[in-house]
Amino acid sequence: RMAEFALALESIGMSVLIETHSTHLLDGLRLGVLERRNEMRRQKAKGSGYPTLDILFFSTEGGCSRVEQVELDKYGQIVNWPVGFRDERQELDRRLLESYILAQRLENNSEKEQG
Repeated sequence: RMAEFALALESIGMSVLIETHSTHLLDGLRLGVLERRNEMRRQKAKGSGYPTLDILFFSTEGGCSRVEQVELDKYGQIVNWPVGFRDERQELDRRLLESYILAQRLENNSEKEQG
């Protein structure tokens, strides 16, 4: 809901600044921007009315703060993953997907052997 609220404000010309550690919120914002862009493409809307999303990643290196702009492509995918940005989440997502695929294969093989 927070992502929807922020995107609604952006759609009426307001700038919204959100500080978060929530990957859920980040993904909701990315998805919302992409869905709105797709709707504009469907309607063949012209102009520069595409919603925008700027993501800044803050880290500490050698006792100094570091800020990196995280870039999204036109499909909402992150182009330049900063080191340490969602590393653990990505690894867990990868492992979950691999385990899900393996479980389906094992189940299908078991059904074939019984049938």
